[in-house]
Formats: sequence, structure tokens, C-alpha cells
Amino acid sequence: MDTFLKQLLANNTSLNSPFASVVIAIVLLWSLIAKGVALWHAVQTKEKNWFVAILILNTVGILETIYLFGFSKKKLETRDLTAYLKSLRNKINP
Repeated sequence: MDTFLKQLLANNTSLNSPFASVVIAIVLLWSLIAKGVALWHAVQTKEKNWFVAILILNTVGILETIYLFGFSKKKLETRDLTAYLKSLRNKINP
């Protein structure tokens, strides 16, 4: 499998383009943020099953978003998410 991926990347120049790099970086960043917020929220609401599912499954932020806005005991609202991100920014840049 590793050899296949190396050949694919070597032969496919579109995957090496700057645009592809930016898209991959954005997807990775979104996935990391969504996973972090969803895990934090699952711990706060004591939803162990969701915590384990989100921790193990990598769904590029899809499962995390569905959990946060649809299935959580205390549904996350956009204003809550904005306030949480602002508090994180204040902790990083006092």
C-alpha cells in the first residue's frame, strides 16, 4: 500500500500543486478544531460513548459536527462556539 501511495503522489502532479496543499491544510485544520471541540464538549456533558466514537473515528470533522449540533445532550449553538473560541484566543494572547 505504501508503494502504491508513493507512486500515486509521484505520478500525479495535481496532488503536488499549491492549491491541493492549501485544501489539505484547511481540511486538516478543520478536522483538528472540530475534534477538539467535540471531545471537550463530550467530556463536559459526560457522554462517554460519543467521546470514544469521536476519539477513534476520523471523519474529517463530519461526525464531530453532527454530534455537536444534533445529538449532544446540550446542543452546541453557534454563539456558544464563538464564545469558546474567543476564550481560547484570550488564553493564548492575553
